Amino acid sequence: FNIAANDYPLGVFGGEQRFDFPSVYVARKRANSLAYDMSRNEFEGKKKQLSRDLSKAYYKLSYFHNRHRVYYQIDSLYARVADATKTSHEVGALSYLEMLNAQLSYEEVHLLLIQMQHDIDIARENLATLMNYDSVFMIPTEPMELLFVQVDSLESDPGYLYWQNAGLMQGEELKAEKNMLLPDISLGYFNGTNRYTGAQHYQGFEVGLGIPLFFG
Repeated sequence: FNIAANDYPLGVFGGEQRFDFPSVYVARKRANSLAYDMSRNEFEGKKKQLSRDLSKAYYKLSYFHNRHRVYYQIDSLYARVADATKTSHEVGALSYLEMLNAQLSYEEVHLLLIQMQHDIDIARENLATLMNYDSVFMIPTEPMELLFVQVDSLESDPGYLYWQNAGLMQGEELKAEKNMLLPDISLGYFNGTNRYTGAQHYQGFEVGLGIPLFFG
């Protein structure tokens, strides 16, 4: 059936490669580029959120430090007042009720000061967690200043850009699927010969188009 000129059968070896229509690769390249942009937008969004959380945690800790410093001064003042009222009561200058009121006021301020220290510890732990830092650290004591919020434009927001690119990518993926209905291109090469006397090489190539029969 496949006999060469030397009356012996041929052994044929070859290969074939199938390609999609070129517009399919163009659409897929655009979709992949948009997917890369989406990943970059997602990274920038997480980076921006982390920066916001770090700033918020830092200023919260700074606020607690400043508050604790003020109440520490108030606590010292109330402690001196409580000692003075106790001395005045001992010499008969103040009544026992007035002394108790002064002692109660000092204890209330002191308990509030202890609670503030707990707030500082929690805020410092939160900041350390965000920084992924497990060593002891301190922040500088600086006066609180009024902060002004800088609002970014919508066009530069990573979240907005992410969903914008997501819509564009879906459009490119749809184009790629539609282009899949276009004919496929196939290229093939073969070489036939045998090992007998008078053997020759018979080479050839083929070019084909694959036409879809069903579009469902």
